[in-house]
Amino acid sequence: MSLCLPLAGSTACPDFAGLSAFIPANIAAQVTFTSVTEFDNYIKATSDFSVGTSFYNALIGATYNCPGFDGTGFRYYQTANCANFVGQGIGAIADGATTPCNPVGTVMPICTSSINGFITAYAKVFGNTAVCPNGENSLAASIPQPLVGYIASNYFTTGGSCVVGEVAEAQNCGFRTAAEATKFCAADVTNDPCCPKKTTAAAAATNAPQATSQVAPPTTAGTGSSSSSGGISTNTIIYIGAGAGGSLLIIIAIVVYCCCIKKKAPPKSLDEFEKQNIPMQKVGSKANLQGAPMGVSQPPKGSNIHTAMFNYTAQMPDEINTLAGDKVAVKHEYDDGWGFGMNLRTRQEGSFPLDLLDGFGEQQMHHQQQPQQHTRSFPSRFPWSKAATTAATTATSSA
Repeated sequence: MSLCLPLAGSTACPDFAGLSAFIPANIAAQVTFTSVTEFDNYIKATSDFSVGTSFYNALIGATYNCPGFDGTGFRYYQTANCANFVGQGIGAIADGATTPCNPVGTVMPICTSSINGFITAYAKVFGNTAVCPNGENSLAASIPQPLVGYIASNYFTTGGSCVVGEVAEAQNCGFRTAAEATKFCAADVTNDPCCPKKTTAAAAATNAPQATSQVAPPTTAGTGSSSSSGGISTNTIIYIGAGAGGSLLIIIAIVVYCCCIKKKAPPKSLDEFEKQNIPMQKVGSKANLQGAPMGVSQPPKGSNIHTAMFNYTAQMPDEINTLAGDKVAVKHEYDDGWGFGMNLRTRQEGSFPLDLLDGFGEQQMHHQQQPQQHTRSFPSRFPWSKAATTAATTATSSA
């Protein structure tokens, strides 16, 4: 069953404290979230792509197929991870509830520019052939799509009142370490507003008088006990809980969190769709981010093409519209009754209820009308959560 988890007191997502995380059914069924602390542990673990972590191993391994990844390049990843769970809950009603997890019209406090920064940096990592020789696979390409939809729906804040990102990321221009931020700002040609702060701080440190007393050495980013750090130390992390989908490599260091979340189901393997390398349009600039369609990949052939039996009007940004008679190329079928694919008439790509197509379900009527109301189960269309949850499963299974 899906559930809403209020984020008051969250250390991983403190800027979302007045909102709730929507935990989709297929994650809630396999990872136990009985407190915000367990959610925090999950967010920190699934945002840690430093060398040696399970996420890092997935990136260089068969899951993402990017053997050249060195643990750097992503920006605002933890912030975007938090936004993903909160955004899913806008207008969504959890099982057994009567009101939305987060009301329709909710605007998250995070700056739109920061989420754009995440998407741009993400595309740059996967678009680098030195990192991913075979390009961005379908799993990687689908991860930022919900956030693109959230931007189009004005789910984030613009203007001076917005929050740049979670603490450690905001301090480092969205990067996990100060070293990455320094390198980025040295080569910055976009006049990113975070860079003058870094430059000013560096100048102040250079011009400061030398102290005569003994001073403790500075703490580097990503260390210490603060739960709002950019990530979790490789030597202390364990991916917690159990998950579905994806086949990730075993985590290297299993020390902490092993008792936090109980394993509830064995991991499932990635299906063939997620292993295919389906060409997707790269997101290369901020201008393209808000105006580009949700996807323009080539449709699959043969028996994957079905006819829409009903009109369907998209209810969320990542869904597609259909008219009765439209041909729809089904790229993936999910166990929650939803699918992902392309309307061959409009060339629009996104999600849709499978039972509106011929050959699915029992609602094969000749009437041109909408299918019955569907309850969305988001996580199957958010492989970000799926892959990360699977990493937790792998770690728990190997313990």
